[in-house]
Amino acid sequence: MRLTAFATLALLLAMPQLSACAAPQGANAMSPDTAATVPAAGQSRFIVKFREGSAPLQDTLAARSKLASVAPAGVQLEWQRRLGVQADLFFTSRPLDAAEAEALMQRFRDDPDVEYIEPDGRMGIDPIRGPELPTGD
Repeated sequence: MRLTAFATLALLLAMPQLSACAAPQGANAMSPDTAATVPAAGQSRFIVKFREGSAPLQDTLAARSKLASVAPAGVQLEWQRRLGVQADLFFTSRPLDAAEAEALMQRFRDDPDVEYIEPDGRMGIDPIRGPELPTGD
């Protein structure tokens, strides 16, 4: 199949925009273990990924036991489910303020069985912005 000169030119002009959409923005775009995760005030849902070969990753009972051992005083951690990415979703017994949430996450980061922890939140895609169009004024 032969492309016309116009189709070839259009394809060449579109390539940079298409590759920019596919490329991750910044060094941490796709790696939750290195991404800066800042918990919001009122945080009560977290995702923790245990390291390959660790007991909590191999057995959900061990994961629940790990939650109980890491929970700060006055807060219970309730295991909910294992996600498709082999990470565990858990809830806190009450919403945590930003400092409490960060302290909890640090307790997990200090555990050698933990690969990463992050606040659970709504994920989305920002709208794609293009060049500003003239308003016709």
